[in-house]
Amino acid sequence: MDMELRIYRRKNGIKSADGLDLYFYNKAKRDGKQTGGLEDVYRHVELIASLEEEIEESIYQNARVNQL
Repeated sequence: MDMELRIYRRKNGIKSADGLDLYFYNKAKRDGKQTGGLEDVYRHVELIASLEEEIEESIYQNARVNQL
């Protein structure tokens, strides 16, 4: 990775594991800005329901593991 990018990330508290979504969410909260998503939970449930059962089970298991 480029040294300048590493320095910028360290200086701004950006961690690869967190991803950009979490970085900007936390920044908005610190700055007192309102946050919101592009899709609501109902759209996500609709999408998962339309997937094949095998893929659906994989998504549920992955989400469950990430919450532990």
